[in-house]
Amino acid sequence: MISTRRLEHIVHAFSIFRDRVEAIKYCVARFPADVRDAFLSLYEKIDATVVVKPEPAPATATVKVETNINPSSSTVEDLKATIQSLLEQANKQTASYAVNA
Repeated sequence: MISTRRLEHIVHAFSIFRDRVEAIKYCVARFPADVRDAFLSLYEKIDATVVVKPEPAPATATVKVETNINPSSSTVEDLKATIQSLLEQANKQTASYAVNA
């Protein structure tokens, strides 16, 4: 069931986009995929001039994380030294930004 408020949003979106299907897609985008697809399918059955194409699934992005820690240095002291070095570099950069500001 769709509320009157949602119908008002669809009418307003139609006045902007001049495309019934796009207006409906934008206004039901907040709903779960199954509800959204069911509503678009229902609209396709009501309006014979419209053919709703299923949208492709979004591509998944992969993130590569790089660290400055050497995998062969497994001791706690080596890790502490590396962290200390990174903190000192960060402090130098922060100090130079403060002087230049």
